[in-house]
Amino acid sequence: MEMRKRTWKILLAALLAGCLTAGLYGCGNGEHQYVFVEGKAATCTEAGVRPHYHCDHCGKDFDVDDRSAELNSLTIEPLGHDFNTPVTSRASCTEPGSAERTCRVCGYVEKTELAAGEHLFRSYITDATCLKEGQSYKVCLICGYSETQVIPATGAHSFGTDNVCKLCNLRCVPSEGLQYEVVYDNGMQVGYRVSCGDAEGSIVIPYYHESLPVLEVADEGFAGEPITGLVCYAPLRTIGERAFMNCRKLSSVTLPDTLEKIEAEAFSTSAITSISIPDSVKEIGGYTFYQCDMLKIVEVGAGLQSVGEYDFWNCGQLTVINVSEDNQALSSTGNCLIVRATETLIAGGVESVIPEDVKVIGKAAFIGRRGMKKIVIPKSVVKISDYAFRDCADLVEIQYEGSQADWELIEKGTEWDAHTDSECKVTFGG
Repeated sequence: MEMRKRTWKILLAALLAGCLTAGLYGCGNGEHQYVFVEGKAATCTEAGVRPHYHCDHCGKDFDVDDRSAELNSLTIEPLGHDFNTPVTSRASCTEPGSAERTCRVCGYVEKTELAAGEHLFRSYITDATCLKEGQSYKVCLICGYSETQVIPATGAHSFGTDNVCKLCNLRCVPSEGLQYEVVYDNGMQVGYRVSCGDAEGSIVIPYYHESLPVLEVADEGFAGEPITGLVCYAPLRTIGERAFMNCRKLSSVTLPDTLEKIEAEAFSTSAITSISIPDSVKEIGGYTFYQCDMLKIVEVGAGLQSVGEYDFWNCGQLTVINVSEDNQALSSTGNCLIVRATETLIAGGVESVIPEDVKVIGKAAFIGRRGMKKIVIPKSVVKISDYAFRDCADLVEIQYEGSQADWELIEKGTEWDAHTDSECKVTFGG
């Protein structure tokens, strides 16, 4: 019995000693047994192994310069070949042949078959900046033929909080007298909302004010002010309601590609002659360009999904409507602004041609267009909405491509042709 007790004591002591040893050599107390491993240099095609320390107890690997830093990977990626200038077997590019180039490091020879008429180019690129064009230049190493392509300037500045572009050193000097109001998001100050204040003339809105971006134009922020132009470097997200309403000297506006929303009546009764809506804009409010009688050109980006009611009411000189081909919701076939899903024409110009598949001519689609003497309505149309051709004073003929009986079946809204020329007549094609 005594012998059994002594045996169990010996086994228990051995077990405890083993556990303590495992704790020590398992590096539980941070005392690794480091062994330096020289590693292996990478070649052109084979990966290498970086020099490191390896712990034989825990199996972990550590950085040579900092043995407390564990390494997750020891692999050095292959370097790739460093080829010299190709040597060809032909005198001109009109003959077939081959080209050989040799790696300066490992001596590997790469051979390429060259068809007659095939050039062997080397390319050189000068990157474009925000204001300066770049250049892509390539020259044939055999015959000297070269091609040059201009890389357009990006047009996008990269401003620091001092309003100086990091790329071209353009200094944005904001107009004196502008007023700024703090914009909050979840209780945090994230930027500013700008309005005219005492500023005048051609307005410059900066990217930053007091180290935070200018994100919004305030509701009625510039309404009725005699400003003559607008240069906006700010990363605007929203242009507020009636922001530039009745700015009768404001003829040109460039909107930033950060803009997401243009609120109702933003440019109504202003003197703008053209507007380009960036791809970033998803919606515009109603009456946005109401009675902009100088507006001639409207360009719509890829992102616009909806247009507000009566946005182009009495835009008498509207002529060109162009929608990005990438826009999935709207199109501009025939110089008309059309909702794809419903085949509804929501705005047309003086020289528009209504496409054959249009079903509905929307509210006030052509209201107040001057100089439009004739319009052709395809047989596909089943509805002409309220005020569609109202106040088209020069319109003398509406040609419907169906029969008179078909014409009578078309649903026609309130004052759809009111105040057009008193001699305006409807003719039929079928």
